[in-house]
Amino acid sequence: MYSALHYTETVVDIGRWWYNGHEVDVVRLTTEGTLVVGECTFTNSPLEYGALASLETHADHIRWSPHGSKPTVEYALFSRNRTTRSVQEAVADRDVIRSFDLHEITQAVQ
Repeated sequence: MYSALHYTETVVDIGRWWYNGHEVDVVRLTTEGTLVVGECTFTNSPLEYGALASLETHADHIRWSPHGSKPTVEYALFSRNRTTRSVQEAVADRDVIRSFDLHEITQAVQ
């Protein structure tokens, strides 16, 4: 179902980003020009659509242009618990968004 988040691309840098009131929890840059931005929440409540909308707004302020071109932007949502229905619908409708819950995250690092 999901094919984005180019795991085979070479990572140039990964970390946090903030500037002038904008903050992104996870930023991953690749040599192929993909910018993956992520939001991490660790609350008992499901991650809400507002977190995705906020991430998109903050990501628009990241000034990185690989090879002089606009990057391909993809979104990763990391949550302790699942996401709300509106986020699930966005993930299903847009192939540049992926969500991970705590179980998926812990399985990936084992």
